[in-house]
Amino acid sequence: MGLFGIQTSSGVVDFRAPDDVWAALRLFELSRSGHIAEIVGGFVGVALHCFRQGLWTTVFDLPIVGVLQGFFLAKAIGGDNVKLYGEDIADRAVNVLPWWLFMDRGRRFDVVFNRDSMAEFPQAAARAYLREIRARHAMYLSINQEAEAESGQTGIIQLSVSKFAVAEGLRRASRSRYCSTQWIERQASLAFAGLRRYRPSGTPHTRSPSARWRRASRLHEARPGHA
Repeated sequence: MGLFGIQTSSGVVDFRAPDDVWAALRLFELSRSGHIAEIVGGFVGVALHCFRQGLWTTVFDLPIVGVLQGFFLAKAIGGDNVKLYGEDIADRAVNVLPWWLFMDRGRRFDVVFNRDSMAEFPQAAARAYLREIRARHAMYLSINQEAEAESGQTGIIQLSVSKFAVAEGLRRASRSRYCSTQWIERQASLAFAGLRRYRPSGTPHTRSPSARWRRASRLHEARPGHA
């Protein structure tokens, strides 16, 4: 298929890379503990950049997809920084797990991220994830289209994640249009807050991004208030 993007002296910058970098910087600002959960990680570009910002990230996805994600991450950041499902070792900087372990309360994270997928979930699955986010009092950063159009199957309409999140008791902290490099449809970047936030714990495994990059991220969206 080839790689599409911007040609630079060090190679091609994939067309999705700017989205991944922005998401990682936004998650860095939202998280107090440094622990992030991503529902459906795609090719794990966000997890890669979260690692570079010093965040611990756990990706929850389909098991077969997790094999590919783990391979990519091991090649990109080294196998010693990646834990796959079934390995009898302590958590590492990036953990790749099957979707059902998102409900495991033994795992801690204070920000949950999802992009370009929950709008296509079955309603029951979306509600289950949102209820779990609220029960954990976690922040939820959602980047999903809001067209509520047909999902490719006649009669099946895509969800409005914003509406479902509010219905499940999450409070909207901020909302803005999001100009994606991939989607043409109207999307929104939404940060939802639970009733409270976890207190900070632990120290990021690498240095935090520079003040210059943190300022650049804040230009896109102000830090939301917390209940």
